[in-house]
Amino acid sequence: MKNCFTLANLMRMKDILHRIKSYCKYLVTAKTKYYLHSPFVFEFYTHVLEGKNDISAIENLRYSLLKSNHNISFVDLGNEGKKYTRKISTITKKSAIASKYGKVLLNAVAHFKPKTILELGTNIGIGTCYLANGNNGAQVFTIEGSKELSQIAQQNANKLEIKNINFEVGNFDAVLLSILKKIEQVDFVFIDGNHKKEATLRYFEEILNFCNECSIVVFDDIYWSEEMTEAWEIIKQHEQVKLTIDIYRMGFVFFQKSKLKKENFQLFF
Repeated sequence: MKNCFTLANLMRMKDILHRIKSYCKYLVTAKTKYYLHSPFVFEFYTHVLEGKNDISAIENLRYSLLKSNHNISFVDLGNEGKKYTRKISTITKKSAIASKYGKVLLNAVAHFKPKTILELGTNIGIGTCYLANGNNGAQVFTIEGSKELSQIAQQNANKLEIKNINFEVGNFDAVLLSILKKIEQVDFVFIDGNHKKEATLRYFEEILNFCNECSIVVFDDIYWSEEMTEAWEIIKQHEQVKLTIDIYRMGFVFFQKSKLKKENFQLFF
């Protein structure tokens, strides 16, 4: 009988315990809108976290994907290039962004109205569709390491008749800089790919060179592991970062030095 307590299993257990501990702490420290004195953060709470934009079309697509028994094989560059064969329904259930947080992305784009949006980690495109639907006039550039997953994402966008998404395939390390140069200036970034500390910080520094004062950078899974949380803490203290908002699953970064004070918020969501 194989030993269940392999190093990989122990690391997964460590990450799970970290998420539980972090969530318990978050529940104690997070604030509701009634305790906010910052007009900017209060507006964020009411328009982004409590926004009422329609998500029914995307959720209908999700429902159809959850019923799909179609198998695809793909390489996961975020997991040491391992090859997997999975049902579309399984990928949707385990990897697609939850509707609660997809709506947050849509609301954020609708509220702040960025013209250029960059996503690192397309997967099957549910989150991408949320980003694109927030502002039909924006151009969304999304990068996925797996050609097969990117093709599924394109099919999903076509089903929703979304026309403002530019799909890119490649390892982030290899293609990010060239895509940033093509965009020239990025207004909104959603990072949901490599969950390693070093990679997360490196992508952030690279993206900073193409941000403006009104740009917003969003990190997914900031409590996924101890090293992701360490990366988030370093980002919060970065000299160019003015204000951060932590809703447990996601961390929002703002740079508006002329309007904001150096503050970090945890909001109950």
